[in-house]
Amino acid sequence: MDAQRSSHMREPQSADVSPLTPPLEANGLVLSPYCTNLRSKRLFFISGPPMVESDVVDACAHCWCRHTMQVLGPDRGIASPDRCQTGRACFESILGPATQTPT
Repeated sequence: MDAQRSSHMREPQSADVSPLTPPLEANGLVLSPYCTNLRSKRLFFISGPPMVESDVVDACAHCWCRHTMQVLGPDRGIASPDRCQTGRACFESILGPATQTPT
């Protein structure tokens, strides 16, 4: 029975897909290029932060913003892996919201 169960389970095939933007680095840590508020059903089944688009989307490709709980983010833009990345006004990394560096 365990052999049957393991034969039906597949490893995520995210290694063959490149991220749209390179992962962020902070203090030697590699961070997800996606906003921490981006959600999808698939994200509940991965063991770490999403690094490539296939870690986020599944066949239905439905995503939502955790902040608004809708398909639109706080900036009224669509929540999706190709849009919820560094540079978007509402983007938050796993380390927290972006803050301005003191000058």
